[in-house]
Amino acid sequence: MRILKKIVNLVAFFLIAFFVYFNFSNISLYANSFFTKVKDDGTLLVSALSGGNYDIKGIGSLIGENDNLFDNGSLGEEYNFDTEFYPYYGMLDLEKQKLYKQIYANAVNLKKTFSPIIKINSEEMSQVIEAVVYDHPELYFLDNNYSFKYNISGICVQVILKFNELANNLENSNRNFKKAVDDIILKASKYKSDLEKEKYVHNYLVNKLVYDENATLNQSAYSALVNKVSVCAGYSRAFQYILMRLNIPCYYVVGESSGNHAWNIVKIDNEYFNVDLTWDNTGDNSYEYFNKSDLEISNTHSRNSLSINLPLCGPSYNDDIYH
Repeated sequence: MRILKKIVNLVAFFLIAFFVYFNFSNISLYANSFFTKVKDDGTLLVSALSGGNYDIKGIGSLIGENDNLFDNGSLGEEYNFDTEFYPYYGMLDLEKQKLYKQIYANAVNLKKTFSPIIKINSEEMSQVIEAVVYDHPELYFLDNNYSFKYNISGICVQVILKFNELANNLENSNRNFKKAVDDIILKASKYKSDLEKEKYVHNYLVNKLVYDENATLNQSAYSALVNKVSVCAGYSRAFQYILMRLNIPCYYVVGESSGNHAWNIVKIDNEYFNVDLTWDNTGDNSYEYFNKSDLEISNTHSRNSLSINLPLCGPSYNDDIYH
């Protein structure tokens, strides 16, 4: 019986691989593709290929003769990002990883304007900023949109980050965020296994949060954890941050599911699973979209943008214990 189950799971795994290949035939090409539009006034609009509310959008303008370039700000050389917890960082080459650290460090320091430390065009810049935002839900005070200036060769020479209202009193915002997070972690930490901890956090969030497209700051973990109202982006970033604090790898995923959508991939017992808190947000601790393989959700969910490069979620040899 056990051998038969392994055979079935192996067949399912190959079906997943075929499904991913069929739908995302060129992962690296697709992941590095962005929508770019140049307006008559020289303004350059850049966003990820998927479109919609969950992209990182950049607005660029040609640098003028009288514009002053800024310094590099913080370089972030002191940061080391473990790719098991920060997978989007691992998708970048070594040069772009330097820029990733620079962007992260300047965001943390609330430095709005700085010059990139590497030579990079607008589409590559969008990719790196996307990687930073998707890896770091704790940057809840950083807006999804940014702007930049480029020279006549199309090279970005200045980055202008945007911060939301929470940055105006970041000390107070951090205090509120920390309290909300610590309360959940304290209770989740009482459980022994990662699966039990994951279940607790899943149940807490789907039972406490209210889905509201009109909620303020609804793309952030702050909206979900502090205000208890958000949309799929906030749900997913809250889940991501809590599990990361519990030392459980958890990734933010963007894609399509009846429109633009966000959910998570979590690593439990060395296996990867999809978790969609938004679709489980029906009360009564629903597990319909909890720890599912790619094949199990293939009819309703598809990844796009850089999320295509995240690990495949295959069937478990003991998958009955995860549901």
